[in-house]
Amino acid sequence: MNQLATAEKRFPRSDQHIAADFFALRKFYTGTRWAFSEGRNTVNPASHCQIAWAAALASHAHTEK
Repeated sequence: MNQLATAEKRFPRSDQHIAADFFALRKFYTGTRWAFSEGRNTVNPASHCQIAWAAALASHAHTEK
């Protein structure tokens, strides 16, 4: 979400299901670390946020090199 806020990642406005995937991700603190899960995608109820997960993994791979 930080990358979206700073325009490091962008997606077409016409693809609302992509935005809904990103906004369905949830971040929470477990007491020792941050964890992520997926909530409900209001545009596509069958979604499991694959687009957002793939983007997160790509960002992580890019920073780890």
